[in-house]
Amino acid sequence: MSDSVADYQFLITQGGRQDLLACRKEDPWAASRISVLLREIAQHKFYAEWLADPTYSDDTILDVGELASFRAIKINAYRVKFVEIGKWRLIVSIDHPTHRVALMAVMHRDDNYEEDEALWADIEREYDELGFTRV
Repeated sequence: MSDSVADYQFLITQGGRQDLLACRKEDPWAASRISVLLREIAQHKFYAEWLADPTYSDDTILDVGELASFRAIKINAYRVKFVEIGKWRLIVSIDHPTHRVALMAVMHRDDNYEEDEALWADIEREYDELGFTRV
């Protein structure tokens, strides 16, 4: 692990917070598992960058994938799938120049983020509000 990994700050956007609350109402067990991961990230900042590393997986995170459709509009976003929580995924963004990672959304794994215009608009707006660098 490089020293630079430990410098990443983890943020939760308003959209991410609202999605987590909706997840908690629908699936309390999954929301509790996601919350544990988010607390661990908050306590150990070096985990935050792993959410935006397509080569990363462990006993919690099954797969991390770059979202090419967001990259097309110059947003550095990734989808995170879980080992135990098959129904849910995270969408995170990373800003390397400022060493920040943000939870942008919590959504059903089966939902097609590419067809959700409101989600796209919210992510793009919050990405820009955070001052994240367009890539």
